Amino acid sequence: MEKYMKPALIAGVVGGVLSAIPFINFANCCCLWVILPVLWAAYMYKQEFKSVDVGPGAALGAITGGVIGIVSGILSVAVWGVFGSQYKQMIMRMFQNFEVPAQTWQNIGSMAPSVFSILSGFVIYIIIGTVVGLIIGAIWKRKPESEIIAMPETPPEVPPQENKPIE
Repeated sequence: MEKYMKPALIAGVVGGVLSAIPFINFANCCCLWVILPVLWAAYMYKQEFKSVDVGPGAALGAITGGVIGIVSGILSVAVWGVFGSQYKQMIMRMFQNFEVPAQTWQNIGSMAPSVFSILSGFVIYIIIGTVVGLIIGAIWKRKPESEIIAMPETPPEVPPQENKPIE
């Protein structure tokens, strides 16, 4: 378990910070701040241990996803506390020219991260991280020696061919 912690912590903290920064966090709509940190953690693991198999890939993905969830949850609350009112005003300005129901404007006031959204995000980050880690492990696993084709040390001799004139 210890061998997974260093790459998972480094990549997870970076992914968590990026997931919490307003506007940069929009890249998470396609899970970018989960996929890239898990890929980076697997790369760091592979540099040290020469191979990432399905099991280690899944473990790296789950741990990295968990770290991302914890860091982004804590930072989202902090960012919302500092920039929440500016964020709400900006959203209201973006949609002022549209016909938006009054209930929606009232809901904007309750956009602060809730315990449920933080916990569900944590679980979702772990699930996505595990799936990404499984895929990376399946792609980067080391092939058994029997499947590796050895290259010959010297190229085979090619007999010289006679040049015949074309008739």
